[in-house]
Amino acid sequence: MRSKMLIAFIFFIILSAVTYILFPDSVNAAYNGINPFINKEFSSLGQFGYILAIIHVTIYHEFSYIFLILWLTTGLAAGLLARGGINGFIAGFYMCIAGFVIYYLILATDRILLFITITYTMQYLFTNIIAPLITNGLFSALGGLIGGMIRPPPSIEIPTTVYKKLETLLPIKCPNCGTEIYSSARYCSNCGSELPEVTLEQ
Repeated sequence: MRSKMLIAFIFFIILSAVTYILFPDSVNAAYNGINPFINKEFSSLGQFGYILAIIHVTIYHEFSYIFLILWLTTGLAAGLLARGGINGFIAGFYMCIAGFVIYYLILATDRILLFITITYTMQYLFTNIIAPLITNGLFSALGGLIGGMIRPPPSIEIPTTVYKKLETLLPIKCPNCGTEIYSSARYCSNCGSELPEVTLEQ
């Protein structure tokens, strides 16, 4: 789980950097806009507030197909690194959660009183939290699922010595008297008959 969360945070930062490179005007508009949490005239974060504006544009993109494609492709890259379909899906969805965690932690740190005193209606919660979380999360998780399926987890090679050790732990049934013997003995301790060789399929 920790590795998936780390992958998620790394790729959300990458996605935010791509957002800044591709959409600087949108970031500047958010930084100079009327949002009291982000606007440079209200926020005490200074240049760090500009980073918040980048994250804001990355998350709240009004369901632009370009941004949804970005979430999808970044999730795909995260899935390739996470390896495995379910691992990629989880890493992709964690990427969306990571963005919200970073965003709202910064908001709460900077404007905690304003953050608490605002009345959050159901419409606000759905529009600003639930809908973006589900939409971004599903696209990044879908991308992660595809990436994980493209690059499955590595197969684990079990050394031959381990197989040999396991073979000695398997019960051997004497073909003559039916006694089960848990050892690597060649002859039955009950009747003395020769025991068959037991092997594991590799």
